[in-house]
Amino acid sequence: MNTTRNDIVLVKLGAVFVVVYALQNLAYYISFMMGAEEYVYIAAVVFCLVFVLPAAFSWALWKFPATITGALYDRSESPSENDARNQKALLIGVTLIGLYTLVFGIIDLVYFEAHRYAELQLAKDANFPEYPILPQTVAGRATNIIQIILGGILIYGRNGITAFLRQV
Repeated sequence: MNTTRNDIVLVKLGAVFVVVYALQNLAYYISFMMGAEEYVYIAAVVFCLVFVLPAAFSWALWKFPATITGALYDRSESPSENDARNQKALLIGVTLIGLYTLVFGIIDLVYFEAHRYAELQLAKDANFPEYPILPQTVAGRATNIIQIILGGILIYGRNGITAFLRQV
């Protein structure tokens, strides 16, 4: 299976995009880790999920672009070479957008849950009464669940989505 240079460049650009996004938010997550000592374990887990996971994902995209591009399209079709390249690029793009949406939906959901847990622990340690979940947390959870579902739809429905986009 031959992959074109454009396919490899597209996957590597996706890897760069994920790393840049993770780096943009790194300062925010580091400030979260600088909290009270008793929450260092939770902060380390959150850091791994919001920075190390995207970095590992990006490394895999960067290191194995030919393997990834070769596995992303339907091998049963035999259209013209130019049409096949365009279809393959569109399929890879839809899949990468789906992976991005899924990964960062999970990361953001973990953040909201860790933040809520830390809020409850701080309130408990300060002998404050437990308070209801803030609307921002509920909205964040709902948004991230929708984002995870959308990412899954883009990944697993990539062939149908690509076929639809080619008809439009």
